[in-house]
Amino acid sequence: MSTLFQRKSSSTLSSISNTQTLLLRNNRLTTMEPYTKALEEMRHSLRELTLRNNAFTKFPLDILILTNLTSLSMAKNQMKCIQSNIFPQLSQLTWLSLSDNHLQYLPDDLSACYHLVGLDLSSNDFHEIPRVISKLNQLQVLLIQKNQIERITDPHMLPIGLQTLHLGFNQFTTMPSVLIDCPPPGLTHLHLSGNPLKELPLGFLSQGYQELVSLDLHTCQLEQVSSHLFMYIHQRHIPLKRLNLAINRLRRLPSTIGQCTQLQWLNLNDNCLTTLPSSMQSLVHLAKLGLVQNQLQFLPPHLFQYMTKLEKIDLRRNLLPYLPPSILALAPIHEIQQHIDLAVPASLIHIVQPTKGGSLKTLLLYENTHLEQKDGLFCALEEEEEEEEEEEEEEEEQGAPIWLPVMNLNALKILANSKHRTQAYAMWAAKNGYLSSGEKEEWYHEGISFFFHHLLSLKDIALRHHLGYAHNQWISIEKHGYLPRLDRHPQERHQFLSQVFPSWIPLLVREQVIRQARQCDYCHQWSMTLPFQVGYLARLCNNRMQVPIRYSLCSSTCVLAATLRLQATADAWPPTTKDKTVITNTASSSSSNNQTSQPSYECDHPWEEQHPPSLTRALQRMERLASSFLHSSNTSTRSFLSRSCIQPCDPSPPPSLSQRDTFHVTDPRPALTSFNHLPRDAIRLERF
Repeated sequence: MSTLFQRKSSSTLSSISNTQTLLLRNNRLTTMEPYTKALEEMRHSLRELTLRNNAFTKFPLDILILTNLTSLSMAKNQMKCIQSNIFPQLSQLTWLSLSDNHLQYLPDDLSACYHLVGLDLSSNDFHEIPRVISKLNQLQVLLIQKNQIERITDPHMLPIGLQTLHLGFNQFTTMPSVLIDCPPPGLTHLHLSGNPLKELPLGFLSQGYQELVSLDLHTCQLEQVSSHLFMYIHQRHIPLKRLNLAINRLRRLPSTIGQCTQLQWLNLNDNCLTTLPSSMQSLVHLAKLGLVQNQLQFLPPHLFQYMTKLEKIDLRRNLLPYLPPSILALAPIHEIQQHIDLAVPASLIHIVQPTKGGSLKTLLLYENTHLEQKDGLFCALEEEEEEEEEEEEEEEEQGAPIWLPVMNLNALKILANSKHRTQAYAMWAAKNGYLSSGEKEEWYHEGISFFFHHLLSLKDIALRHHLGYAHNQWISIEKHGYLPRLDRHPQERHQFLSQVFPSWIPLLVREQVIRQARQCDYCHQWSMTLPFQVGYLARLCNNRMQVPIRYSLCSSTCVLAATLRLQATADAWPPTTKDKTVITNTASSSSSNNQTSQPSYECDHPWEEQHPPSLTRALQRMERLASSFLHSSNTSTRSFLSRSCIQPCDPSPPPSLSQRDTFHVTDPRPALTSFNHLPRDAIRLERF
């Protein structure tokens, strides 16, 4: 099989008769008659000819003497038809591009090109797929996007060996039946984007598609995606790695999307999503996630916990006030060890891979107008006004309560370190450490009062005790080993909460528990409500973007204990080489039991900082900042600065890029860092 581009020879061609590739694109040619003699000399050697972007109105008959031609491009010309008895004389063609013309049909004798592997008919005037295509038994790539095709009537129209099919931006209002009942068995890339489908049939992906790795459905006016779509992918072991659902009208995603664990690239940009299903945390192979321009108000707390391969997240133009602490699990371990603004908040989370961490390189949060760059204590309070009750009920159904800021982290540290943890002292600390002219004074009074007087109801106490006891029994009975948290695993959480109650417990109570019960981020006790949050301003990625994260806690005791742990980690910074691995495992070891002794601090003057930053610490931070600049500077700059007093740290090796070797169209698997919508040879055919 001939590839689209032949390997170039390093030696200079001595004669025109040895020419294998002739590029005549971007001229104003209307005929090839002046070059008949030159073509005659190249008739035996020429393999590739491109006449792209010229002014041909008819197929140039002068090139018919090139009987050994394997690749021909007549793209971006002005041809309205192609006469008969042409392609039988070019029977060796394997790649043919006729895109960007005005063609409405193809001659039947195209079937004489029985070696044809790739055919580009995009941007023409076809109203149906030419019937001759069904006779091209070797065809693997068919690009026929941007035409006027409305339906495919013949179930045998598509060649059985087809691997890449691009039907985007046509006039399909329903999914062609051939793609539901009898798709080509070896199809790897399917493009249906730009068609006004509005919905997907329930039977889509229920048959065939055993080799499908890329599916494009963007700009299809989809309002919902059935749960069956993802169930078929999971149950039938379809190796889908790339899914594009951007520019639709999706308001929610089914929880079954979490079953597509092989996904590496997921585009949900420009939809109407307000939240994401917690099951998405099972997408452990995801490398790129696009969520631009949705209406996201909050993210599931453990969404990113196991996405250790995620390299890029785009959350621009949403309504997010903060991010869940699981975002810290995506940071590479060397960044956590080198930056205090990552090491401190990471001390309260569980790092899945303590020796490696995550793979996050890019996080985009711009234009989130609701983003609150605040740290400290937040309380969830209910409004008393009757007029706002209905609005609050709607917000609770959406899972996005309104959180009231009470005091910043410095004031919270003062309160946690104080011997006198009284309400009056807390108000003094909050007023002097947090309250600004733009805040309502009654807010923090109400919040502090709630913080000191919050009590669980008898129902919540009973449920908490029962779930805590059942949790310990569940771990020992199921022999899972030591597992401090179950709510990080959606399926196991649902299974646990569904089986811990006896049958005489009312069904409504059981359903409410299954829907609302969560574990505290500090003590891991089960609770129906987590009324407190502790916010921290972390910094992620190479650009040290400031990201507000919040931990959800069950009681004021956990709030103060978590604050003490954050301060203890900050006071111990920078860690010694022996202690660096301890930082990433603090949450999994010490926060597993709420009986673990917490460090206590006594302060005679709580309004004064106990550990002001020293000059040495400031110089160390400057050195790390200089090292980050050195990493991206040129070689001469690095060599100059390496002789100065500031020594750059050794940069981590870059990730391996996709190989640039000759790509065969039969290889459908995209590289991890390359998520093209088509295989490489199909992309080359588009540009040939």
